[in-house]
Amino acid sequence: MYTDSNKAQWDAARYVSAADYVQAQRVRRFIIRDFEKAYEQVDVILSPSTGVEANPIQEDVLTDRAPMREVPAGNITLWEILWRMPSPGNLAGVPALALPCGVSAAGLPLGLQIMGRHWDEATVYRVGAAYEQATDWHTRRPEISPKA
Repeated sequence: MYTDSNKAQWDAARYVSAADYVQAQRVRRFIIRDFEKAYEQVDVILSPSTGVEANPIQEDVLTDRAPMREVPAGNITLWEILWRMPSPGNLAGVPALALPCGVSAAGLPLGLQIMGRHWDEATVYRVGAAYEQATDWHTRRPEISPKA
């Protein structure tokens, strides 16, 4: 489902100049180089999949009415929090896999992101499978209480 926010972003993209696009691609190249340098020392990079716990099912995150979350740095939109962790890997174009890795103090799921080298999805999947064999987070389900 596309939201009004999606539509506004697509509309705004029409006004990105060619010069701005080229500059963004130059910056993207630096991000790719940073990942390539990191992969000289490691096979995968692990990070949180998002900056927060999963949303309660009652929260409508697919609309522009998404709630604000309190975070140590202050109030920022939920979308900013959600996209902060996966964005570098997305910009670099590296394969990534997100898996459940625990629960928050409120009992809501937390996610782990496994990122690998370009074109090395097999290693990402092997690490993900090994993690699932060593843990049971992927088998757990949060309690869902009926809506009032």
